[in-house]
Amino acid sequence: MPQILKTSKIIRVAIAAVAGTLLLVVFEGITYAVIIPNLVEANRVSYDGLYREHPALVPLLLFNLLWATLLACFFEYWADIRTFSRGAAAGAVIMGVIVIGINLGFIAFFNMLENVFLIVPVKVAFMAITGAVTGGVIAVILGWGNRKFVQQINRIN
Repeated sequence: MPQILKTSKIIRVAIAAVAGTLLLVVFEGITYAVIIPNLVEANRVSYDGLYREHPALVPLLLFNLLWATLLACFFEYWADIRTFSRGAAAGAVIMGVIVIGINLGFIAFFNMLENVFLIVPVKVAFMAITGAVTGGVIAVILGWGNRKFVQQINRIN
């Protein structure tokens, strides 16, 4: 494979990962700061100093960059996902499973949640929606310039 094609693939993955990171941060902010903050607060164990009033920005961005990069690499190198619908389906499943796994770890090792049967499904549902939008956008970015993608756009126009 010529070096130009390899570089453009790497650049597309990087752009998709950055775009995915921004979407994850925005959707998580909306979810946890606007839509369900009272539900989360009411269903977690808390004591002074345990939770930050606002998340630390650099670790939050890196956390989401890692997940978005995982999606972008998976879509690009293993699953050949290039359309919004396939990216949305894969993103919803992958991010939903990740949140289930993280929360099962919290349940196994920490006493942080009061009502796991309420809060975990809500968190999984919101992250599946976030993952769907993020996965769809990542897939579209990866498909940009793809011959099939260009043909589809030309048919629409």
